[in-house]
Amino acid sequence: MKNIIIVTLLFAMGTVAAYGFNYRFLFDTARSYYSKEDWKIYQKAQIKVLNNFPNGKKLVWKNYNTGSKGSFVALKAKKVNGFNCRNLKIAMSANFRLDKATLKFCKVNGVWKGF
Repeated sequence: MKNIIIVTLLFAMGTVAAYGFNYRFLFDTARSYYSKEDWKIYQKAQIKVLNNFPNGKKLVWKNYNTGSKGSFVALKAKKVNGFNCRNLKIAMSANFRLDKATLKFCKVNGVWKGF
C-alpha cells in the first residue's frame, strides 16, 4: 500500500512539473516585460492605427525610457455582423524578445475590442 501511495505521489509531481515546463514559454514574451508606460504608448499607437491608417501603412513606436518598442500595420477593414472590423499586424519588442501576431479588432459601442 505504501508503494502505491509513493508511486502515485511521484506521478502527480511529475505531471505538475511537466505541465509547468510545457507552458513556461508563455511567461517569457516581450509583452511580459512591458511597463505601464509601455502599455500606454502601445495602446495610444494601436488606436491611432485602427482609426486613421490606410491599409498597408505602418506605425512604429518606442519608449525611450525603457527601450521597449513595437509596430502596427493596418490591414483590411471589413464589416462583420454589422461591426467595423480591422486586422492589425503587430510586433512587440522588449528585453531582447520579439513577438509577432496578426489580430482582428472590431469596434463595439465605440470601443475597439480584440477577437
